[in-house]
Amino acid sequence: MDRVGLAYTLKDHPRSRAATIEEVFEQRGGRCGGLVSYGQGGAASTIISGGFTFETTELDPLIPVVPDVLHVVSDDGSGVRWLDATLQLMATEMHTEAPGYELIAARLADVMFVHALRRHVQANPCSANWISAINDPQLGIAFQRMHERPGHPWTVETLAHAASMSRSGFAMRFKQALGLAPLTYLTRWRMHRASELLGSSTLSLAEVASTVGYETESSFSKVFKRSMGDSPAAYRKKRRDTSRGIAAGAG
Repeated sequence: MDRVGLAYTLKDHPRSRAATIEEVFEQRGGRCGGLVSYGQGGAASTIISGGFTFETTELDPLIPVVPDVLHVVSDDGSGVRWLDATLQLMATEMHTEAPGYELIAARLADVMFVHALRRHVQANPCSANWISAINDPQLGIAFQRMHERPGHPWTVETLAHAASMSRSGFAMRFKQALGLAPLTYLTRWRMHRASELLGSSTLSLAEVASTVGYETESSFSKVFKRSMGDSPAAYRKKRRDTSRGIAAGAG
């Protein structure tokens, strides 16, 4: 996985000249996507390239635990057969460009990312605290409750009870696993859900506030602006303007 700002160059030999991405896609009129053949004379290689866009990356707990590079190492067994199968199917879809190929390729990319993330967690169980915490038999229950019902008036006590732990034991183990207090994590999750609702639903600001656990729109707005840098109304407008711009560009 590549993050924005991490440049890289692919060459078949250290002394080879690296073509720019614009040169590579010039044969398609500069349009990305689909199958592109480039170069000649050497051994053929297939390179599949793509990208992911995450909304509200400031609050997404996944982003900080994903390394700059996810390297899936072959184990000469069934552990990585999913990778070969997924890549082959994705390459076929991109080659044929049959109706719906972009949608299928995007879903296959999701599958590949999840599998690669699984392999990373298995190989580095201590480096992905958030993911490991979800799999914890007790902490995982508290996560599930918060994620399913962000609008519930959760307290450390009620979350600890759901996890069948003492209040102090739960709070300490949660903080050790994530580096965040339980209610701090809850607030982040509520703001994450609020940002999704503001961008994709027609709920009023008061309804969004209630859905994520705030009794008044004003109290919700204060926390949201502190977390996101914009008021809920301004954030919704930005998201809608961006969506309209993407739609106009696609048309």
